[in-house]
Amino acid sequence: MLSRVADLKVNDEGRDRIATTDEDRAETLSKIFAEVFSKAPAGELPLVRTSEYDETLEDIHITKEVVIQKLNELKTDKSPDPDDINPRILKTQE
Repeated sequence: MLSRVADLKVNDEGRDRIATTDEDRAETLSKIFAEVFSKAPAGELPLVRTSEYDETLEDIHITKEVVIQKLNELKTDKSPDPDDINPRILKTQE
């Protein structure tokens, strides 16, 4: 099978080299991603700003017809929202 990952320039302990094999490229990318995505942030985490609202939503009317209409409008070829529910699953729930 033809690899679609290009050769990678690697700096091993101050010495540049090129990762040319699939195994070497995979190992190189694994190391890079592990460094970038697994380090805890330095210091304290930033404070999350909270908002205060003067108004509350008290008069909300949701009907079965509106829910069904919104479900039918879902685009099943799109990826899931942050709730991680695939639109195809939601669209079949009537």
